[in-house]
Amino acid sequence: MRQIFTIFAIDMDKIKKLISILSEQAADKSKEQMELFVTSDKIGRILKAELAKMPLHINVIAISAVGKLKETAHSSVLQHLLKNQAILDSFMNQIIGISNCKVSSKKVRTAEQDRIDVSIFDERLCVIIENKVNDAVEQPGQIYRYVQKAKEIGYGDHEIKVLYLNSSHHYIPSDFSLTKDGNGVERISPEIERNIIVKDYAHDIYEWVCKLPNLLPDNEKFLHSAILQYQDYLEEYFHITDKFKNMKDKIRKTIISEILSEFSDENDINYSKRIERLEETSANLQELLGGVNELINELSICQIKLNSRRVAEPIKQELKKFGYNLINLSDFGYTENNYGVRISINGKIGYIVYGYAEREYIGFAFDTYCLTKAEKDALGLIFNKFGKENAGEEPRLVCWQYIGCTSLLDAFLNFVLYVRNFTNTENKCAIRFE
Repeated sequence: MRQIFTIFAIDMDKIKKLISILSEQAADKSKEQMELFVTSDKIGRILKAELAKMPLHINVIAISAVGKLKETAHSSVLQHLLKNQAILDSFMNQIIGISNCKVSSKKVRTAEQDRIDVSIFDERLCVIIENKVNDAVEQPGQIYRYVQKAKEIGYGDHEIKVLYLNSSHHYIPSDFSLTKDGNGVERISPEIERNIIVKDYAHDIYEWVCKLPNLLPDNEKFLHSAILQYQDYLEEYFHITDKFKNMKDKIRKTIISEILSEFSDENDINYSKRIERLEETSANLQELLGGVNELINELSICQIKLNSRRVAEPIKQELKKFGYNLINLSDFGYTENNYGVRISINGKIGYIVYGYAEREYIGFAFDTYCLTKAEKDALGLIFNKFGKENAGEEPRLVCWQYIGCTSLLDAFLNFVLYVRNFTNTENKCAIRFE
């Protein structure tokens, strides 16, 4: 028994030492991250001061976006550019790296269709574009899900190309995105993963955009103008041109003084130590940035969900004026923060719905397996006439689309009233309000 207690005491002593070491490491890590916060704050002040000195610069994209374009807006710009055949050919050659396979601009799908940022579903080639221009946090199984969609349609592994677009670096997608539900186990095929194309906006897309005006005839003046505005936006957002040189020099000096202060040209000519220190800092920054972006994503989701609950009451009051009731669909097996007005098609119950799926959306909610093709087409026709393109059928959503910049209150009320007017004016309409 004494021997057992002796062994236990020795083990406890080891555990205490280990805890002490881990605590020190954690403290060092916290100190490093705090230093990075301080450095980032100094750089932020430099940015603010230097940008304030610059002359008035008007860019209609930045003004309309109130500063920073959302990734969905960048995707929409890219999708519309690719509708031009000459631009698409250039994109396939310069960005995707394919010149021996002609892809039709008619096969460029609407941005966000099937929740894919941008996609091209041609006869012999499927291009999936994941847009991380603002360094958004990866979603679980994001690329895995998109690849599975392409395979369901009938594309083989050799026909699927994934383009992963970063902001200003070439980080590859993680297992969290490449595996089913982010589980790290069931992943996309080795052939598809091996051929993932990694590019960025600050260098690759910007350089490509700069070349586009040379591809277009002079009479395409509005397209020329749009491209120049977008080029200008990227230059301002990523601080690309020479006018930002003074600002970049100050930032560089701050990085050297804050991060490389222990090294000097006089006493150290071994640059490998500097590189190692900067690589370590870069890794810490990525960890810090990842945590910050994840927190931003979580708080954004909470904010949108809160807003969807807050807007439910005014929507409910407006609908009462027309004799309709707003129903909380979580009581009927739908996920939280989904609300709807009950309708039917040929007696099958469903809803005109609004809710949250990464962002706010509206649509028609039915158990889709119960509907015939003709019934789905009828709902799709109304959705299209309302001005929305279906983002893709799901088990409980026949048609849906993100609302964009319109307020949720306006978007949903207008949709309900449009469906009401449609059912009242169209002969033999099978849709009824319940």
